[in-house]
Amino acid sequence: MMDSLRSAATGWMAKILIGLLALSFGIWGINDVFRGYRSDVLASVGDYEISAETFRRNFDLQLRSYSRQAGQPITSRRAIELGLDRQILGQMLRDGALQQKATEMKLAVPDAIVVQEVHRDKIFQNSRGEFDANRFRQILQQNGLNEQIYLQEEKVAKQRRALVEPLIADFSAPDILVDAVLRQVNEERDARYFELKANESELPAASEGDLKSFYEKNPQLFTAPAYRSLALLKVEPQDLVASINVTDDELLAAYEKRKAEYSTPERRQILQITFPTLQEASTAKERIDKGTDFLSVAKERGLSEKDATLGELARNDIPDKAIADAAFALSEGAVSQPVEGRLAKALLKVTKIYPEVVKSFAEVREDLRNKIRLERAHEEILTMHGKVEDERAGGANFESIAKTLNISLITVPAVDAKGFDKADKPVEIPGKTEVLNLAFESDVGVETDPIPTKGEGFIWVEVRDATAAAVRPFAEVKDEVRKTYTARKLREQVLKKASDLVKRAQSGTSLETLAQEVGAEIKTEAGLKRNETTQNFDAAAVSALFLAADNGFSYAPDVEGRSAKIMQALPISAPAYNPGSKDAEALRNALQEGLRNDLVGTYISAVQKSLGVIVNDQLWRQTTGAPQ
Repeated sequence: MMDSLRSAATGWMAKILIGLLALSFGIWGINDVFRGYRSDVLASVGDYEISAETFRRNFDLQLRSYSRQAGQPITSRRAIELGLDRQILGQMLRDGALQQKATEMKLAVPDAIVVQEVHRDKIFQNSRGEFDANRFRQILQQNGLNEQIYLQEEKVAKQRRALVEPLIADFSAPDILVDAVLRQVNEERDARYFELKANESELPAASEGDLKSFYEKNPQLFTAPAYRSLALLKVEPQDLVASINVTDDELLAAYEKRKAEYSTPERRQILQITFPTLQEASTAKERIDKGTDFLSVAKERGLSEKDATLGELARNDIPDKAIADAAFALSEGAVSQPVEGRLAKALLKVTKIYPEVVKSFAEVREDLRNKIRLERAHEEILTMHGKVEDERAGGANFESIAKTLNISLITVPAVDAKGFDKADKPVEIPGKTEVLNLAFESDVGVETDPIPTKGEGFIWVEVRDATAAAVRPFAEVKDEVRKTYTARKLREQVLKKASDLVKRAQSGTSLETLAQEVGAEIKTEAGLKRNETTQNFDAAAVSALFLAADNGFSYAPDVEGRSAKIMQALPISAPAYNPGSKDAEALRNALQEGLRNDLVGTYISAVQKSLGVIVNDQLWRQTTGAPQ
């Protein structure tokens, strides 16, 4: 839960792959559970039950989080198509299985521990690093939660972690596995090769019949795509900002309320020497008072200047309250009396004080005005959404709605599903991917739901004309047919010649002789790796090279099929395995993470199997809109 809120609040970009949303529900052992019928709950694992309301709340929370992390809005409809609904239910059932197991084992987490962690979480702190109760409640409210629900869910999450973490605490990837994977990654091979070029002059001239036959056998190559002509209504908070007025009195009141946002707290450059006892600290303080340099005392205790320097800190940067209070009570250049902190006894010296800086109202006035206008625009956006929907319900067309509500109307001429017009040029469309997906799932006259935008607004889509995909007439594409036919024949020619040359090489003909026959020069490419390409060797060539035996031969065509590399693969070499290298350590950590996840997944599957999983398929369809 905390991870979800943190992702939503910070707007992390693209750390999540959309492919994760499409994970098979069956992976988690839930593929065959849509069979039981219990009218009171959506799903259960053992005695742990999940209501439809709980699922909907969790689904909405995760959808907002995924949308922000992906950097693009994901509609409920699209999320369900990708399997996000099943993924979330699967996670809830996995959590439920662990929760029931933790309860059976009588695992408990004190409320105080949960509260302490909430207070330490930066997402709930203000600019001074202090827990902000108002911010805490605001974030929960934005995510459809209250304090009681959130704290309870954090508590049970800790119980689940306490159950799982011992399984993987001492688990690590074995060296033999790290060695094998690292060797595969780092193996290198040199290649001797020459280029075999296609020769169009050797091809027989294509007759009209040849071209027509090729055209008829490959209609997909000459099919014009489907097109849609669209009208869009777009409204985002930024579009509403200009119409929002903020009075000077409102600005002044907001400044007083938000002054901390425009303040830089007092900071101090602090030195510290720690001692085993207060008596030793007192003795050192007496020496310093008599003229001994502070850093000289530090060096006597084996500390360099760097070791003794805490840095430039604000009060809240110092976790030990006793140390913080003492440091911020000193004048510049002064040395403290011995301080008994939580972990050590210390002397402190403040070498520089940077006073608190508070920007004046005049300095921040326009910035504050813009922030308030944008905040109010975000609040107004749902009102505008309602007005557009009311207009649509009343039968108003897009032109009328745009004029009445003063919002943007965008017309898009014929565009294909990839976003290109009939001249094969890209078309600028707001929310392009989502708009096109919706447009090509819809049709003329079909009213669709609006699409949430990345800017936290909405786009309404209307399909005004639809042209189906159709094979273009032969006469229209004859030149294209000839070009494609020729390219196909040249590729076949190159592949046949390359195959024959490699067979001869494997039978004993030298690479030099073969290169001489085709008028090519032998070249060498050194240090090729399995998973890397170079300017001269693309992925297909590298793959073919590593499939060959040491000193064996292979070939690979280029992307266009107008040439091919005839290659001799020299023996593979690999660096000696060093378990302490950075590469080995990084790979070990990655493998360890994956293996631990597999181990936890296996354990959870076993727990689910022992408890039994049931999903109310009728209530599931009602909740998600899945087909009957």
